[in-house]
Amino acid sequence: MRNLIFAQELLHAVFGRFREASKCLVREGVEAMTYVMTKPCPICKQQLTKRRPTDSVQCACGKHVWQG
Repeated sequence: MRNLIFAQELLHAVFGRFREASKCLVREGVEAMTYVMTKPCPICKQQLTKRRPTDSVQCACGKHVWQG
């Protein structure tokens, strides 16, 4: 139980408050998992990744921006 409390305190210190879109699961013996969203660029088909729905991600080709 002490490991769980320490892990939660460490996560709060490093990442601040948990956001609604970031669903983190912390259990003893399990590492933190963060939800991410991915989709291919409609122009060059390169994979785009964002962690929060409100993030804006620009593709490396420079022709597409995935806005939240």
